[in-house]
Amino acid sequence: MCPKETRQSHGVGFRQKFGKEGEDIALKFLLNKGYEVLTAHYWTRFGELDLVMKDHETVVFVEVKRRENNGYGRPEEAVTWFKRNHLTKAALLFIKEKRLFGLTYRFDLVSLTPEKILHIPNAFMVEDNYYY
Repeated sequence: MCPKETRQSHGVGFRQKFGKEGEDIALKFLLNKGYEVLTAHYWTRFGELDLVMKDHETVVFVEVKRRENNGYGRPEEAVTWFKRNHLTKAALLFIKEKRLFGLTYRFDLVSLTPEKILHIPNAFMVEDNYYY
């Protein structure tokens, strides 16, 4: 028998596939909650926005984090200040490029482990007067 595949035993291809599967799970989960998809995998110079969705009249930037286990901490703990900063800058570019001015926006997090899906609406707030 082959040993169980783990993140440590595989390169970038495995991690990308693992992450993409997590984003697909999160997408289905949020669609079942009534969210609408605006786009997925939106790349900017500040990094990727995993999912951009709409919850009623609110544009929601969704960060998806997935872990096989908690050996490196819970998935939601991986959204550091540095990551939040890049997500905010990427979201501002998205708003500007898509001309989505004057709407309500928020950042949600979907944390995935083998045991559960944890959705955290308003996972973090952006300070006033934020510029990129």
